[in-house]
Amino acid sequence: VTLTRMKDVFSSLIATRPAHSTSTLRAVNRQLKWFAGTQIRNVSAIAGNICTGSPISDLNPIWIASDTVFTVAKKDESGIIVTRKVPAKNFFLHYRKVDLQPNEILLSIAIPFTKPGEYVREFKQAHRREDDIAIVNAGMRVRFAPDTNTGEWVP
Repeated sequence: VTLTRMKDVFSSLIATRPAHSTSTLRAVNRQLKWFAGTQIRNVSAIAGNICTGSPISDLNPIWIASDTVFTVAKKDESGIIVTRKVPAKNFFLHYRKVDLQPNEILLSIAIPFTKPGEYVREFKQAHRREDDIAIVNAGMRVRFAPDTNTGEWVP
């Protein structure tokens, strides 16, 4: 799936789902606004962006903050497809090293909808606002207790 297609699908979900449930999707779409140029977003695959394990990724901090889960797959010796689920927070191991075993591919990305009082935000600092490599990126999630202004950072 290209970044442009993902942004379009997220925009559709944002328009049709309750606002409280789409905080992560809105954070991703806001970050994509500054992600490379249109031509790059039209051909870049989200799986490639994730699997490079880049420490300057604009999106990987959001996947971690939002409790996204990746499903990876491979064929075993008998040709049967075997899958496993890896939380984003465990997928990124080291500098450009991710939890993919030999012959595995990223099959799917499960992004949980946010709950009422839960917010996911993105942050990118770069020399230029548009089409530049980040100096630092962040993904943050906070959950506020119902009917209060008291919140907790979600680990």
